[in-house]
Amino acid sequence: MQTANHVPFAIEMLTRDFGHREFQRLERLTLDQLPQHDPNGGVSGLPEPLQSQCRQVINFYDSIGIMVCDGAIREELVLATINYRLRRIWNIAGPFIRAEREHHRKGPFLDFLEHITARAHDTDPSEIAHRLGLHKMPTDTSTATPQETRDTENP
Repeated sequence: MQTANHVPFAIEMLTRDFGHREFQRLERLTLDQLPQHDPNGGVSGLPEPLQSQCRQVINFYDSIGIMVCDGAIREELVLATINYRLRRIWNIAGPFIRAEREHHRKGPFLDFLEHITARAHDTDPSEIAHRLGLHKMPTDTSTATPQETRDTENP
């Protein structure tokens, strides 16, 4: 399958799930409630509804990792936009994922999430933004017109 065929799916997934209020709520619950549980039981050892909520969140990020590895989404765009979120979810859910692998799966489990998070850990999002040529707003734009802003930046 060509990469172009993946683009509509990637956009749909990102806009439908990631930006949706319900996903944001589930992610917040996962981040807030997982630290209150013992990770040794893995994801499968979590009580409901936390287990289902956690699975929805970590599977979303795993899917992002799959799309990056498949070339459907450019890695640098993911790492520039959700770098912090990847690292934050792994810091909380990682011990549960590792325990799940060890005690229940005996094989791959959310490996794409771990891969994209490891890449996020090794990457400075501001360097990617610079490389992409992303512009920054001046610090005080409350009263300046676009022409005044240009004039003060290039006297």
